[in-house]
Amino acid sequence: MWRGAALAALFACRSGACVRLDAYCDGEAQCADGSDEPPHCTVCNRTYYGRVGVAYALGVRSAPRAPFLCHLTFTAGGAAHGDLVQLAFDEFRVGRYEPGALDGCPDGYMQLSELGRPFTGGSWCGEADGAALYYSETATVTVSVKLFRARLGESFGFRLRYKFLAQRDAVVRFGAMEAPLERGAVSPGTYCTRTYEECHRKPCRLQSPNYPGMYPRNVTCYWSLRQKDIPTCKHAMISVRQEYSHKMQIKRSISMASLNKTGRVVRAWRECTGERDRLIFYDGASTDDPVLVEYCGGDWLPRVTSRGPEMLVAFHSSPFSAPLRPPAPAAPLRGFELDVDVVFADSDSLDYAREARRCEFHVKASSSEEETNSTATGSGRGRRGKLRAPAHTLPPNTTCTWTFHGRPGRPPPLLLLIGRPPRSLCERVLTCVLCAGDLERGAARVRTSGMWRGAALAALVLLGARGAAGGCGVAQFACRSGACVRLDAYCDGEAQCADGSDEPPHCTVCNRTYYGRVGVAYALGVRSAPRAPFLCHLTFTAGGAAHGDLVQLAFDEFRVGRYEPGALDGCPDGYMQLSELGRPFTGGSWCGEADGAALYYSETATVTVSVKLFRARLGESFGFRLRYKFLAQRDAVVRFGAMEAPLERGAVSPGTYCTRTYEECHRKPCRLQSPNYPGMYPRNVTCYWSLRQKDIPTCKHAMISVRQEYSHKMQIKRSISMASLNKTGRVVRAWRECTGERDRLIFYDGASTDDPVLVEYCGGDWLPRVTSRGPEMLVAFHSSPFSAPLRPPAPAAPLRGFELDVDVVFADSDSLDYAREARRCEFHVKASSSEEETNSTATGSGRGRRGKLRAPAHTLPPNTTCTWTFHGRPGRPPPLLLLIGRPPRSLCERVLTTRTDPLTGRLVCAPDPPEPRPDDTELADDSLNDFDGDDDAPLRVPHLRIYESPWPGYRVPVACVCDNSSAPLRIQSGGPALELELVARTLLPAEDQRHVQFRGTWERAPAPAHCAQRRRLQPPGTRVQLVYPYSGNRMSECGETPFLLEARGNRSVFLRVWGEELPLAGAGGAAGEAPPCATSNRVLVYEAASRRLVRALCPGGPRAVQLFSGS
Repeated sequence: MWRGAALAALFACRSGACVRLDAYCDGEAQCADGSDEPPHCTVCNRTYYGRVGVAYALGVRSAPRAPFLCHLTFTAGGAAHGDLVQLAFDEFRVGRYEPGALDGCPDGYMQLSELGRPFTGGSWCGEADGAALYYSETATVTVSVKLFRARLGESFGFRLRYKFLAQRDAVVRFGAMEAPLERGAVSPGTYCTRTYEECHRKPCRLQSPNYPGMYPRNVTCYWSLRQKDIPTCKHAMISVRQEYSHKMQIKRSISMASLNKTGRVVRAWRECTGERDRLIFYDGASTDDPVLVEYCGGDWLPRVTSRGPEMLVAFHSSPFSAPLRPPAPAAPLRGFELDVDVVFADSDSLDYAREARRCEFHVKASSSEEETNSTATGSGRGRRGKLRAPAHTLPPNTTCTWTFHGRPGRPPPLLLLIGRPPRSLCERVLTCVLCAGDLERGAARVRTSGMWRGAALAALVLLGARGAAGGCGVAQFACRSGACVRLDAYCDGEAQCADGSDEPPHCTVCNRTYYGRVGVAYALGVRSAPRAPFLCHLTFTAGGAAHGDLVQLAFDEFRVGRYEPGALDGCPDGYMQLSELGRPFTGGSWCGEADGAALYYSETATVTVSVKLFRARLGESFGFRLRYKFLAQRDAVVRFGAMEAPLERGAVSPGTYCTRTYEECHRKPCRLQSPNYPGMYPRNVTCYWSLRQKDIPTCKHAMISVRQEYSHKMQIKRSISMASLNKTGRVVRAWRECTGERDRLIFYDGASTDDPVLVEYCGGDWLPRVTSRGPEMLVAFHSSPFSAPLRPPAPAAPLRGFELDVDVVFADSDSLDYAREARRCEFHVKASSSEEETNSTATGSGRGRRGKLRAPAHTLPPNTTCTWTFHGRPGRPPPLLLLIGRPPRSLCERVLTTRTDPLTGRLVCAPDPPEPRPDDTELADDSLNDFDGDDDAPLRVPHLRIYESPWPGYRVPVACVCDNSSAPLRIQSGGPALELELVARTLLPAEDQRHVQFRGTWERAPAPAHCAQRRRLQPPGTRVQLVYPYSGNRMSECGETPFLLEARGNRSVFLRVWGEELPLAGAGGAAGEAPPCATSNRVLVYEAASRRLVRALCPGGPRAVQLFSGS
């Protein structure tokens, strides 16, 4: 019989029979009763499962009527139901494809989306015959087919086959199990951006998304290649290539002529039109570095080599396309895969240029590159060497210069013999023979041979730039009279030029670019309320050197539109937006009113302020004034740190606004800074900061810790009132206080957003320490799309945004300071553990052992239960003595009191609530029951639960401790194992392991052997009599070790005990009153599965109590 996920791959007929899931609505009745072909059935809007290796098929049988929408979801259920999904589109005719049009799919299209991956929005349309293959990156993929209109003559057809694959079989993508491919580390929040390091040790591959299938539309990937480990006296270069055509399937037009060609084709640069997908290779780590190659298709990729140890490769696919057709029936692969190599050259060689953007080489007479010729004529000595072209790829329009330096006073006469390259390359280069004369006198003689393509070169001329005599600088405005005034004097309302040319009629400060000098403050503003609609662009550019590297903006007056918190459009009447050259546009807006200087510091040299006003409402005033200043980067010590002690701000992930990667923060001061720190950060921005510790000492375990103790470095958008300014305590806002309009920081206990969330933080005066369980942590920051500029909390606090300090915490790898597994807070303490301290004193034949227990040193996600299991030696239980420390009184006011329950004689957490406070409404309203092992009504306060665990899978409650009013507590187990659970369900945001913890010591004592085995009573049953003193009674000598009563099959357990039944709490007995029993001994009966207390009996007497368990 099919069970679980297996049943999901079948369709159940009404008769009870099962057929394949793709048999539903396929046009042929597979069920005997025809229930798989109901009237008007459709294959759409269903989820399909299957088994690994089985091919399934479905399709839309008839042309649908427009408009038409169809969703098909395919899910790999894991194990025998696969990990990945393969789709083969056998027939595809959906709408029409218009290359080059703004809307390439006007009539309809198909889209693909995967669960857990960003939606790209790209579309396929038109017609494509042949099996176009798609391989998912995740376990669930949804195919959406949309048809808006059906044109005359346009046919519709949609049929596909699907199959579920095991990841171990996807060797083309992942490599063989014994030799896996290195596919890089995915940057969180992106579809396909990856980081590669140390590719000289492993086979790195740059693969198109969803390789080896067709890749998504409208996707942008950045692959960052970096070589950090460079041998001494060597220089590293990154090289990317692909020799095989079947691994270079980039979207392009394929004709029969191209299929029958005999040579290899490469399409690049001018052939990369707007509709073509393309690969762009940058000679560095960012998109600001020179472009080496722009490649958009072909049969191979020639080797592309960077100048240094970093290369950035970008891939862009067009928004619309028809499914990629195969170039030949024997080439099933789609997409592309590039091989990565690391090339090492001698650090003193002439194989690479020393500086970026400058291809210059200096050859000295004493260079080690030269080969000395022992033959000499006259008094001179001949020297000889070889020059080669650079070993790395050069950007277009690059000129390389080799300068030869002779010894002082001796010019270097040279004879350069330049070899002739192949004819195919000679058509694009020059050949010559140069004979340079006395370079010290500045003379140069040029002799040419061969054929020149272009003008003859007579000499190399060094040009120096000087300002034009009598002209105004870039930071000045030129009056008609020739005088110069400051650039911000234009249209400021006061004539600075003698002829008044700086105040022409109807002038405006808008739509202009402003420059300035470092350290000089400039000001401008919109003088009068504009008429709506109104649009104003102000661009500020730092020109470098004396004109600065960064821009500072101070908004002295800001009244633009109105801000509606929580609304879908928070700025309905108008807003201000900021954008920087070379940074992604976030689309966030500021509006409303904000008094006080709101500061903004650019990340780049150019920032544009855009003010838009759609309508002017009655009573809404307009005001916009700002000051701007240009700063040198060396002076921005708050952001970058001092020159002698720079801060580590991480490596920016290409194509993102602020996503960064941090590594090895134990060696350098790492700082997580909000975008544009220390100024206000952009709206509608999402940052991911990936923290990773790779270098871990032997026998140590690494944990990442993030904190901020100072309130002036924690300026996150929040409402500020006079009451909050005058407060004496520190405030933290987290979790439920993080409403939709609040900006927030989210800390993940791992490297991705799928890992547990440790804290969701949205403001306050400080950030308590947040520590990950392992050597990786991901911190995400999200800002709301709309806001008023952040007001300063006090005039003396000019900073905006936030800065977090990062520490790396090392613990002993065999310690109990951290949980061994993710998502499970479990600790196992064994008698032979190195954590114990052996006590030399021993009584009898046993030996005492003792140790200390502490709460985990890392932050725990909400609703986490930690369990400590104590294991004694085989056959010898570990009786424990727990000494639990007393927490501060400020915490005790919020917890229960540990008392002895007169019913059971065991420690319980009894209600002892404090006086109610306004912020304790949830605690005061909840009913706090005594601890009885029932988790249906969990305690809301931190407490420690202690269980006996004589048998695996069974636990018996022993005690609940929620304060130390009865400390020291001594607890002695009756079995071979004791488990401790520290539960804290409602910690305050400012609390961590320093506030809620317990400490105790434990020791092992001698006990009778095999008690747990003796007290596990098997069917059919027996009679047990317990006596004290034991007097040789083997069953009684095990003391308080529990009994486990079991029945066979579906039978019940019958128990008869002589004694009186005691009323349980809530069943007529008064709370806290001693039950009517002449002895302190009790017989406690628990349900084995739920640990619920079923009966409490007073032993002895003539009456018998009978109990039946559930079957």
